[in-house]
Amino acid sequence: MKRIKQSVLLILVLVLSACSAADSTVDPVMDSSVFKLFHHLSERLYDGNGTWGVNAFGYKMALRDVYWRADVYTVLSEKESPLSEVYSQRAAQATAYLATVQAASGGDVFGFPADINNPEFGAKVRRIMSECPDCIRNGWVTFLPGENIAELYYDHGNALVTMARGYKRTGDETLLNVVNAAANWALDKPLHHNINYLSTLSKGLSLAYDVTGDSRYLDRAVFLHEEGILPFMFPNKGSANDAHNQQLEYHGFIVSGLVALRRVMPAEHMLFDQISDLMELAVTYMQQRNMRESADYGVTWPGTNLMAWYELSQLRPLTDIESEAKDRCVRLIQSYKGTIANENGFRLQKAIYSNFVAGLFVE
Repeated sequence: MKRIKQSVLLILVLVLSACSAADSTVDPVMDSSVFKLFHHLSERLYDGNGTWGVNAFGYKMALRDVYWRADVYTVLSEKESPLSEVYSQRAAQATAYLATVQAASGGDVFGFPADINNPEFGAKVRRIMSECPDCIRNGWVTFLPGENIAELYYDHGNALVTMARGYKRTGDETLLNVVNAAANWALDKPLHHNINYLSTLSKGLSLAYDVTGDSRYLDRAVFLHEEGILPFMFPNKGSANDAHNQQLEYHGFIVSGLVALRRVMPAEHMLFDQISDLMELAVTYMQQRNMRESADYGVTWPGTNLMAWYELSQLRPLTDIESEAKDRCVRLIQSYKGTIANENGFRLQKAIYSNFVAGLFVE
């Protein structure tokens, strides 16, 4: 009987080993780098037209879902990798989708999906449908009255960044038309107390200036900082003076906006030194918070800060302590990749795009 039990146990071990080997053959990326895992999960949700998750879950995500992927895939497509061609295809498809959204939204703004089924924004969209039906065009929220228009700034600014980078990479004149139309839309929009919204819009305008040379875009990016962002920053600390924008997630967007403006601003500009000094203060604040703040899964600051570290590294080399903070962001994202892999629905979608930037450092 003992030998029979041993034999059964041996067979069970062999079967489990075979299953494990089969699983690793079918899905080898699960034990690979964190970005390869996110890419693998993303591919499972790919709709085939520059969007992710609509077919799987039945609702549209905001354009930030496309923006993060498009920008990371663009960078990775230019590196030596067995997946470079796939990355290039996804970047092009995501960029084309953003252009399609702009056209459907009226030809200038990148709208917000008027989808009441979206788990995060559905209630807000339902209210807009009731209070301002004219704010919606072709299934996209394209206008909001008063300073509420700022609700469009984040996705519009991010989409403008992607389109400007797409044009710089390809030289496609149709993308240049998209960039000009989107940047022109932003020229007369009001200021808002949420300075990470303004920072994202300024970032888009800075990149639009970079690829077009149109000084109006630079002037507007400077105006957004001078009149709408700098007055709400602690001058000797580099952080926002309100609790919301002080959060490390949103601070990352503020740093990204400062880095983008500093990169394109001519050295002779009257605000060059002020923007440079504030950028360094904001970076120091981010580095110090990076090294001590916890980040359980669901807190998205490691992803937003990692994007800021990447963009800063394109402007100047990171210092040793900045590199430590950047590396900690990567480690934090890696630490909850297993949890993310077991998610479904909205949490999975948001976790993928908000941490996608890890691919810039681990691919």
